[in-house]
Formats: sequence, C-alpha cells, structure tokens
Amino acid sequence: MGTSVNRLEVSEASALATLGGYAAVNAPSVAVTPRRPQPVGHGAPVPPPLGDRRRRRGGGRPQHRLEWSRSTLPPPPPAPNATAATCAPTVEGTYALPPTPLHELNPWLTKDAAAVAWAAASAADLADCHPGGDVFVPCYATPAVGSGLARLGRGRFVGLTDRGPNQDCEDLADADPVRHAAAAGKDGKGFYLPAFSPALVYFKFASCGRLKVSKSVPLVGTAGERISGLPNGDRDDTPYGANCAGAPLATDVGGIDPEDVAPIPGTDLLVVVEEYSPSIMVVHGRTGVVHARYVPAPIAPLLAGAPYPVIGSLPAVFADRRKNRGFESLAVAPSGAHLFAVLQSPLGDKKAPGLKKTSVVRGLKMRIEVTSRDEAALVYDSQFALEASSPAAWTAAAKQPVKPTKIKLSAAVAVTDDAFVLLERAPSQVLLYRVDVGAATTNLDATTYADNTGLEAATGGTQRVSAFGVAAAEKRLLWNSAAAPGWTGVAQQEGLAMDADGSLLMISDNDFGIEDGATIVTRLDLGRSLSGCDECPADALTVAAGNVTPGACTAADVDVECPFGVKKSGRCRKHKRSKDKKKKENKNVELCARVVASVPTLDPRQAVRLVCTRRLKAKAEAADAAAIEERG
Repeated sequence: MGTSVNRLEVSEASALATLGGYAAVNAPSVAVTPRRPQPVGHGAPVPPPLGDRRRRRGGGRPQHRLEWSRSTLPPPPPAPNATAATCAPTVEGTYALPPTPLHELNPWLTKDAAAVAWAAASAADLADCHPGGDVFVPCYATPAVGSGLARLGRGRFVGLTDRGPNQDCEDLADADPVRHAAAAGKDGKGFYLPAFSPALVYFKFASCGRLKVSKSVPLVGTAGERISGLPNGDRDDTPYGANCAGAPLATDVGGIDPEDVAPIPGTDLLVVVEEYSPSIMVVHGRTGVVHARYVPAPIAPLLAGAPYPVIGSLPAVFADRRKNRGFESLAVAPSGAHLFAVLQSPLGDKKAPGLKKTSVVRGLKMRIEVTSRDEAALVYDSQFALEASSPAAWTAAAKQPVKPTKIKLSAAVAVTDDAFVLLERAPSQVLLYRVDVGAATTNLDATTYADNTGLEAATGGTQRVSAFGVAAAEKRLLWNSAAAPGWTGVAQQEGLAMDADGSLLMISDNDFGIEDGATIVTRLDLGRSLSGCDECPADALTVAAGNVTPGACTAADVDVECPFGVKKSGRCRKHKRSKDKKKKENKNVELCARVVASVPTLDPRQAVRLVCTRRLKAKAEAADAAAIEERG
C-alpha cells in the first residue's frame, strides 16, 4: 500500500525491503542530530585504531608496525578532562543501531539450525519484537552491543555483545504461565542461541543518528576455538534452551559473559572484564584471541580445560561475587600503566545477615606490563572499597524506596591515572560520579577484611566504612539523570566512554530486544569539569546521599591537555568545523527530519535506515522545488 504526502512517496513494502526483511519496529525513535566532526589526533602521531590497519599502496605490512620497543611507541592521546563550565548538562544527541541480523556478528550462525529457524520465524512474525510485544522474548535482528564501550580514536568505538540472547526463567513463568509453562519452577537462564559467541563490535557514528558497524570480532581460544556465553559451572545460573524448555544444558568452563572493555594504549590489545568467575581478560582486538583470563585463586582449578590460559592471581574473596554480579566496570589508565576493575554489586550472599542492604562494593587495581604490541600481562596490585549511593539517592523509580539489591555499578572510563568516571544505575535513573583512588584510599589487603566479607556485613547499609577504619575511594557527583533536562533514555546503561572533546557517551544494553528496543548511544555534555569541583551553583546537581561535597575549584582542577587546544578560561575547545561544512550538515539534517515528518505511515523506527538515502533526499528536494514553483 502506498501513500503520497507532500509529494513524497514511500511504500511500506519498499521500506521493509530496504531493511532486508527485518523491520525496525523495535528501534526507538531517534533524535536527528548533526553529524559530529571526526576527532583529530593530538601531539605525536597515534597508530591506527584497531580494525583500521592502513597499508602501503603496494601492499605489505602496515606502515606503523615497527620492531617493538617502548621507545618506538608514540604516547597515547591524553584523556580530555573538561568541558565548558556552562553548568547546564545537555543531551547532545542519540544514535541507534539499525536492525542487524545476529549472523552478521557470528557468521557461522547461517549454518546453525536453531539460528536459521529463529531468523525465519522473526522475519515472518515480528509481533514479539513490536513495542508492547512479549518483552521476555529476544529478537533476531536487535543485537545487544552495549555491554561495554570504549573509544579507539579517529571516530571509532568498540562495544561488547555480552553472552548472547538469554532469558530469566522466573520472569518468563510470571509473565505468561500458559505460553511459558516450560519455565515454571526453574531457577536459571534460557539461552536462545547456545551457539552464539560473545563478540567485539566495532562501529562509528553515521548520519541521521545511526551507528554503523564496521566489523564484528567473535572471541576465540588460543587455537581459534569458538568461545560460548554459557556459564562455567554450578556457581552460576543453570542454563536451559530457548524459553527455558527442556533439561539443563551442559556448562562450559571456557564460557564468558563480557561486560566492559578498554584498549591498552600503544598496543593491539584490549582488556575485557566479565561476570562469571569473575575475571579480567587480555584479548587481541583484531583476532579476538583471549590471551589470558585472570580469576580468583580458588576458581582457577575449576576452569581446567578452558581453551586459553587461566591464571588464579585475584584475591580469593572475589570468588564470593553474587550470581550475574561480577566485574562490570573497567577503566584503563591513560598512561597504560594499570587498570581498575569494579564489581557490579556487593560481595556475599544477599540473604546473609548484614549483606542484603550493604552498599560496600569492591574494586581492584592491576598493573599492566606490556612486552610487545601483541603481548601484555596483568599483575595484581591491590583491592579497595567503594560505597554505592544509598537508596535515598534514587528518586525516579516508581517503587520507593529503591531496594539496595537494585543498585548496580555498571560502567567506567578513566579520567586520569588515579581517577575514573563511574556509572551507577537503578530503575529509571542513572548517576555519574568521578571516583578518585588516591593514596588516601585504604588498601584492603592490609586490613582484616582482605579475605572475607566482614566489612560488607559490618556496615549493613546503615554505616559508612570510615566507622571501621577504612577510607573508601572518594566520589563526586557529576550528573544525575533525574535532574537532567532532555533526558529520556532508559536506565539500563552499561557502557561509558569519553570522546575527544570531553563529552561522555553512554550505551544501553537492550538484552537482544528483551528490553524492547535497539542499542542506543547517548552523547552528554556535562557542562562542567570532570574534576567534580564546585564551579556551578549549589542547585545545579541533586547531591546523592553519601557523595563527597565538592570543594572549590583550583587551577589543578582544570585537569590535562585538550586535543583541540584550550580556551582562555582553561576549558577544552570544541573542534571547529568550516562554515560550508556546517551549512551542508544542517541542510542534510533538515531534509532527513522533513522525510520523517512527511510520511505518517512510515514508522519512525523504520525511518532510522531510510531517511538519509539519496533517493529520499532527492525526492524531498524535488518536492521543495515544486512547491516553490507553484507559489511562484
């Protein structure tokens, strides 16, 4: 059926055909924003990012690939650390991942019987993937690539898929006891596609608020073995097949559930943290090979037979992580000297006395020892305590007060070598903090709490760790979604990165369509220095309970170099575009917006991939010309 509005014709059939058979009915409406300029390097030349190896015209080895030594490596670009102090946080734009079949992330799925059947069913019946459909059923064409996020430079980013499409058996049974009768009485996860391998997904921002995937690199073992997302053993959720039907699946000692990612400067390597063991991994960014997996000492023997080296060098107490609450936040220092990894939630059984309401979350520091562009080792350094925001800080949730178990620490990005921005979330709300792990922070290895959860139990959610002689990492609130104008995003933000101009990027985890939408990246300008110092009026932020009161700004708070130079005020300067380029970008955005507004039968979610095609631009321009001629 076709329609004609304002001389612009688009048929639903052609729209679906353009989408390759996968209607974008589950992608949210995306704000059309001007294309941002690509970041420009600063200082010494930076090697091409992962996935962008430029070769000589005559072929051969990459130009930058010299015999490795620390002296031949260019310094990493500095971490931009400040934006103009407007004291007005701004949502600068959003970008959505268009419908993308899962076999584009795992090519072998085209030969997997379960994947082929699911793809056919999804193309024929999209009811479950419409907004308002069965929110506990994943969708074949809405992959999750937002379990982690990192900037690689030159406008390129890398995201994580996590373990693959999965469902909570209890949620299924509660949602529809008839349709999901097979899930009744089961405490575990339904793995819709057990053959799926967690993957690194490289992308950049494209026009009309889209994410453009450049390539996907599934994680593999030392000899190239596919790595699954299945649990490692009985310490994890019991795995079942799709919709939790049938008998339990076999566990996999090599399976991983990746949750955050960060590059090691000057190398082709990435650090990835995951939840199952929990563990920290060194992964090759171009091949996906897991070089090593670092786990708590008692866990290493349980993973014998994994298709990669397993090293039990983390403190034993981290083996007490709660199910699905392992390492979720990762920050690699700009110098590349070390990293910080933080758990998603407190340690210990939440049913144990004092642990249900505790807000104490542990993190650790590891040194990074690079031996070549393709080799690096991690060496355990120390562990520290963080205090998650108290339930009183979470004002946007429908159910009040928010249960402590609903508060999650979900992403991080380094600001300096000893500080990072941390993303906390709870139902309907997101908080961003600057966290400083300085000399004043207590090394828990030097206390009686090094190998037990006594600190978590002692605080019990009612006392600060300072009452027990422990100095937690210092937190300063930077942003509160409940007090942010223009914020309409979902609370399940699980990745955080910093762009070249100091703006922050958050990425949502849509759980492969279970969260009823596409993966979305949101760009924020905090309107203030990432130092967290007091440069704005007192009412600019709603200070969360337990937050350190910001001090007055000093010269040191202006932080580090800026990639595009510094204004007189000491703040980072935005990259300047030419007037002609700005004019062209604005014209394109206006045309795209006009197409969306002119076609009422075209679902805005379908328009994500359609509005900026040359054909539609030409029609919009022709319609404008015809209108001018008629008026003339």
